[in-house]
Formats: sequence, C-alpha cells, structure tokens
Amino acid sequence: APCSGSQGPHFARVAGSGQHPAYDVASSAWPGRSTQRPFRHGLLAANCQFVLYIANYRFAPSAFCLNPNRAMSTTPTDFDPGDSILFLGSGFSRDARNIRNTKIPTSRGLKTELARMVRVDPNDYNLQTLADEVASRQHLSLYQTLYDLFTVGTLAKYQLDLLRLPWRRIYTTNYDDAAEFAYLQHRNKAPSYTYTDTKPQRLRKGSVIHLHGAIRWATEDNVLRQLVLNEESYVRQHFERSPWYEELERDRRFCHAFFFVGYSLNDYHISALLLQDPRSCEKTFFVNGDKPDALFKNRIAPYGSTLPMSAQAFSQFCKDLPAPKPTHNLHTLKAFRYLDPFLDKKTLTPPTPVEILNLVTYGTFSYHRFISAASTSSYVALRQRGC
Repeated sequence: APCSGSQGPHFARVAGSGQHPAYDVASSAWPGRSTQRPFRHGLLAANCQFVLYIANYRFAPSAFCLNPNRAMSTTPTDFDPGDSILFLGSGFSRDARNIRNTKIPTSRGLKTELARMVRVDPNDYNLQTLADEVASRQHLSLYQTLYDLFTVGTLAKYQLDLLRLPWRRIYTTNYDDAAEFAYLQHRNKAPSYTYTDTKPQRLRKGSVIHLHGAIRWATEDNVLRQLVLNEESYVRQHFERSPWYEELERDRRFCHAFFFVGYSLNDYHISALLLQDPRSCEKTFFVNGDKPDALFKNRIAPYGSTLPMSAQAFSQFCKDLPAPKPTHNLHTLKAFRYLDPFLDKKTLTPPTPVEILNLVTYGTFSYHRFISAASTSSYVALRQRGC
C-alpha cells in the first residue's frame, strides 16, 4: 500500500528503444502529447508495449526504494518510522516493571519462576513442560501468575520514547502489554491484535500484533490457548498457518527498514520465515546490547546485521537519524520490475480458458501471457492510445 505523508509525485523515465518511445512513469505524457494526467488503476498498454500496474496515488520515495549503498553498510544511514517495522522481543521489556513492581521477566526468568512454583530445577525441564505442570495443579493458578508478571505497571523513558514513534507496524512475541501501555500514555488509538484474531482487510498504521498471544486477552479458561506456552499451542498455531505470519513476511519485504529489539531468534518458525527473502537482509537490523558476542553475530548473519547498542541507545539513535532522501534512480524502485518485451516474448500456445477465468476472477495476471498474445487481444484487451 502507498505510504502516507508523500511530498508529491516523483517522475522517472522508462527509456525507449528503436521504434518504441520513452514513457514517463507517474504521468501519462507520451512524446508529442501536451496533456498530462495521473495514471488510473488498470493495465496500460500502447506502442511501447510496456505494461505497468500503477495506482492513482502519490508515493513517498521511502516506500518503494532500497538505498543502493545499504548493502555495503551494516548501519542504517537514514530512518523513516512511518515505513519501518519494529519487532520487540523479551529483551526490550527487561527494564519495564509489572504490577508486582518487579521487572518483566524474560523467557528464562519465566522458566525459573514456574520451576520454583512446582519445586523443580529449571534446568531439568523446558518452559512448555513447566507451564503444563503448573496449569494441571489445582492449588496453583497459571493465569494469575502470568497476569501479575506481564501486566505492565511502568515503562522506562526510553521505552516510551521508542514506542512514541509513528511506526508502520509493531510485532512482538512478548505476552506483556508494554506497547498498549505506551499507546495509552501517548493517546495513540492504533489497535492491537493477537494471532487468534481474524486479520482485517486493511491494517491501520501503528497496529500492534502479538504473534505469541497477549496477557490482556487471556483468562483462567483460555490461558494455554491464548498464550503460546506449550507444545500443543505451538503445533496448533503454526500448522494452521496464521495469516499474521504472512503479513509479517509482506511487511518485511516492502518496508524501508526492519528492527528487532531484544529478540534472540529462539522461535524457529519466525527464523524460517526470515530466510524466505534473503534480499531483505540488507535492511534488517538486530539490537541486542552494546556488546554482542561473536556467537550471536554469527547466528544472526543470515538474517541481517547487528547494531551494537542497547535499546536505550537505539531509541536515541532513531531520533538522530535523518529522513531518507527522495530517489532519482529508476533502478532502486522495488515496486516495479523491468520488462523487456523482446526477451520475454516467447512462442506459447493461446491462453487456456482456465487462465482467462483466473485472470478475470482472481486477478492472476501473467505478463508473459500478455506479451505473447498482445497482438490478438486474446488474453487482455488493449486500450487505444488516445483513450
């Protein structure tokens, strides 16, 4: 979707060759025509035989361009929170305090607390086994324990400042309500979702998505279903393929930058998802303290770059970075793909009825099919040049 806050249209020229004239992207000005007008929704085709699908919007440059120098650096050189994604792990909430007036525990701290409740060594069992055991004992309340531990009472100033920024989206595997607490302080009305919620057709900017559930939606009856604590909930969530993970994958592909704060890649489902698009590594950054060890750096190397700073320093870092400059290089536009009608044109059989039905019903468009059948209009009906 186009990014809000655009300063206006940005023009780029698609070079012509031979008898095919050049064409100005973001206008409909063909050489020899004096009038200009924005593109309309749809497929536009004319003598140059280029096919573009463009919406009648003005795009912010950061929404569609990759910094060509980003691959050469492990530190971002600009920052646009409105087109960046923030992913919070348990390390981010470490300095927050809960309603017990103790620090929000990490997964290791939670494991220690549950082991203490059932009087076993925390090193002998994993978190899921301990959670199941606590839930099975009638004199213990897993829900009340988790509610006390993960309901935020206060946040540190740097946490409030970082969550004050107008992020495009916030994802988290944390059970706590730190983001919602900060939003309430800042009067931010962006909604929150958990992985059990139905994904709306259009997500509001700044929405918070709890990929492992949230304490605010848990009850005594559903705590093991709402929070991803045991093996059963892991299997149920990921085998059903939550649409929120698809949204996360899409956001990472099209965002300007993706920041993981206090996240250690312990969830192999998310790790596998991050590997699906290696090109996004150059804009993915991990903040896990000012002195990350070599083992951590090596571990996250396939996923992105390490920013050697604390979450507090990262909050100030985001304030100090300049906004991205408008792009003037057509090749940095990632929302478009260069098409060569001469190289892409192949001798194919005529479009089948199923292909035409999929095009009309589901919008499944194949530019190879269009180019090979452009002269006959058997796949797509060409508009006249003067329309």
